[in-house]
Amino acid sequence: RLQEERDSLEIKLKHARSLADDEMKKRVKVEGQMEHLERQVALIRELLTDKESDVKSLARMQLEKHLSAIEDSISSVQYSEDSVEPNSEDIDLTKTRSRCSFSMERMRNSREGIVS
Repeated sequence: RLQEERDSLEIKLKHARSLADDEMKKRVKVEGQMEHLERQVALIRELLTDKESDVKSLARMQLEKHLSAIEDSISSVQYSEDSVEPNSEDIDLTKTRSRCSFSMERMRNSREGIVS
């Protein structure tokens, strides 16, 4: 009877050890996966932080470039306004139009036989 009890306890012990080994293997596997995921999260965080700083610096550079272009445009407009002064070589459009209309009228009159 003692032998049967002993055999039964040994079987239970073997079964418990087997369960404990299986649980340890699962735990080691899950811990490895968890460490891998933690490393991935850390890398993603680092990447996002780098991207944010890259995006911010890129936006800053584009803004500075845009502002510089605006400043250049403003200074060129101011320069051209200051440097343009009417002189005798400028075309007076009112005189040009009146001459043109006078010539057109003269051509009409010559066709109709009227000379001015």
